[in-house]
Parts: sequence; structure tokens; C-alpha cells
Amino acid sequence: MSASLYTFIHEFYNEERCLDYLIQLKYGSNPICEKCGSARLKKIKSRTSTFFCCACRKQISITKNTVFENSKLSLMQWFIAVYLMSKDKRGISALQLARELNITYNPAMILLIKLRDLMRQRESKYKLMGEIDVDEFYILGSGGKRGRGTDKAKVIIALSYHYPWNEVISGDIDDAFHVDEFGEDITPLNLRQYPAFIKMRVVENLSGNTINNFISDSIEVGSNIRTDNYRSYNKLLETGNTRLIDPSDTETDNYRKLNKIITNVKAYINGTYHGVTKENLQPYLDNVQPVLTYEFFVLNQTLL
Repeated sequence: MSASLYTFIHEFYNEERCLDYLIQLKYGSNPICEKCGSARLKKIKSRTSTFFCCACRKQISITKNTVFENSKLSLMQWFIAVYLMSKDKRGISALQLARELNITYNPAMILLIKLRDLMRQRESKYKLMGEIDVDEFYILGSGGKRGRGTDKAKVIIALSYHYPWNEVISGDIDDAFHVDEFGEDITPLNLRQYPAFIKMRVVENLSGNTINNFISDSIEVGSNIRTDNYRSYNKLLETGNTRLIDPSDTETDNYRKLNKIITNVKAYINGTYHGVTKENLQPYLDNVQPVLTYEFFVLNQTLL
């Protein structure tokens, strides 16, 4: 479950609380000087986001090498922006964010661009694994021809019901999701039915090579990939880790979950961002949150 508004306000009700949280993320409970290793640090009263080392007299910027560095916005404004982005599956527009933060449109847009880029970087660090459902959908454009020949943007989507190894091993995910000493997934069976992560890519066409490239970049070898009987997926059968299914099969409940997610993605893009074009669609897709959300700021890479 994601954090409630009450929890967020209780945790981050002023600038000092936000700064203390950032210090904990960046330095842990015992910050030390980057130059001499001394723990004799104190905050500078006139610049609360800066440490002063009493041993070597070095000044250390707490926001250095973070997304907050050189920003004129307060930490509290940044934290609120991240919360609003992660709380609503429809996302938030720069215009709405500007109103919520009491700032002008341009800094709100820059803030969103930076946060989306951080999310894109994090998403690129892992591949999906385990049980994977793959499909494609079409969005934007003027309509016209229907089906796979449409002039709308073509998007391939993959949905995983397992958490990626590197996230599990690093401890970023709850202990209920883990592997044994042999790297085997021992997530309780009753938890594997829930969607975990999605990956999406805007593509020029839906040829077998294009689909294979997406599979290679996005999914671990050995995963069980389920998809429909579209001919471009036939090449996947050669890998031995693909099972083609009939979309009308009444037993494919997971595939129906994927279709529901596609519907939500379309509502997210069409309902929140009215100026998105096919050419700049990918960053907005990267901004779509995992289907299962974490507690606020559990994934520290969103901040640092």
C-alpha cells in the first residue's frame, strides 16, 4: 500500500523533516565528513542544507549529487511533487503541479522532467522475470485504420508477476518477496498472482525482430512468456520459454489483468496529458508507476 496523505503530512510537515530524511538516505544515521572522515559535523544556520566539518572546516552540501542540487524549490515542494506523482495512477500534469506547489508552469515542468528521467533510469536497471504476459496496444493518433495497421502509436507491453532479482537481493523490497541460496524464487504462491511490474516501449512496427528486441532487452532468459497467436510472436517459440495462448481462453485471468492495465495506461495518457504526441510518448510511459506501489520513498533512487 502506498502512504496516505495523512502519513505523508505527519512525516514531512516542514523543511527540516524533509532534510533529515534526505540526510538519513544519503549518509545513514552517522554522517561523516567526505574529506577527513570526522563525525564532528553541524548544520550551518544560514544554510541548513550544508554541513560544516569542525575537524577540517570543509563545507558539505547535503543536496550535492542529488536531484535537488542547485534547485530553487524547497525540499518540501520536491517531496510533495514526488508524492503527487506516485499517488495517482493517472499521474499529474505540469499545470496541475504548478497550482499545487504554488509555482509557475516552467519550474513545474522542469521538476516533472527530472523526476521522469530518474524513474526511467531506475526502470532500465532491471529486467522482468518469471511469469510474463506480453501484448501490444495503440494510442494517440487520429484513428482511421483499425488494428495492427493503424497510424496510432504502437506500444509493446510486458507484465510481470514476480519481483526482479536485483531488487530483492538489495533489500529494497519487502521480505515476503525473496529467493533462496540457489537463486530460486520462493515467493509465497498466494502472492504471485498479483501484477508486479510493467515495461512498455513505443515501436515503429510489430515485426518479429522488433518484438524479439523488446523481449531481449526487457525480460530475463528462462521466463515463461504468455502472449496471443499473432504471427510476429512465432519467433519466440524458438527460445523455448514462450507459451502462446488464445485471447478468448476463459482460463487466462492474468491476461485479462494485462488488458485492464492497458486500459488504465490509456486513461492515464489521454486523461492527464493532452499535448502528448507519438514522438514524445515514451517518457510518459516510463512515468507509469509499477502496478503495486511501495511505501513512500522506499525506493531511494527516486530521490538520490
